[in-house]
Amino acid sequence: MIINSIQKRRTPIFSIIISAYNVENYLTECLNSLISQTIGFSENVEVIIVDDHSTDKTLVIAESFVSKYPNNIKVFKNIKEGVSSARNEGINIATGKYFNFLDADDYLEKNCLENIYNFFEERQKEIDLVSIPMIRFGSQSGQHMLNDKFKADWIINTEQTPDYIQLSSSSSFIKSELFKDKRYR
Repeated sequence: MIINSIQKRRTPIFSIIISAYNVENYLTECLNSLISQTIGFSENVEVIIVDDHSTDKTLVIAESFVSKYPNNIKVFKNIKEGVSSARNEGINIATGKYFNFLDADDYLEKNCLENIYNFFEERQKEIDLVSIPMIRFGSQSGQHMLNDKFKADWIINTEQTPDYIQLSSSSSFIKSELFKDKRYR
């Protein structure tokens, strides 16, 4: 069920899909990190929040951001079917060139999307996915355990080095064209 609609505009570079369930304590910081991106939020980023039937103020917070950024943020209600269903719903709606499945308790540094966009553009024909390291904050802090895969900016062939596949969808950015194939959902 759509709660708001985005006015017609050019295709965004990034579609950030957020599955949200009872994340009232985190959602504001997450969304503010997207709005403050150096790549230019208004022109280049769409955010799709799929509320998975939250019982706290998650939906109220999401709708308050929609009222401020109606051309960039969409909110949908999902019928409590879980994170995968919510993400697939977001994929059906997203229009960006690159998709990300940011968790509502995560945030991005200000230049993150700009750096990822530049990395993709410089290597268009070589890569389908860009992953970034994660830093923990809050009750746990420091490097995330999955960061041992990051030695430098480098490109891997996952068929040749399957041990280096990044297992976090929230820290991965994927060409949207891959999702035309339903096997990737």
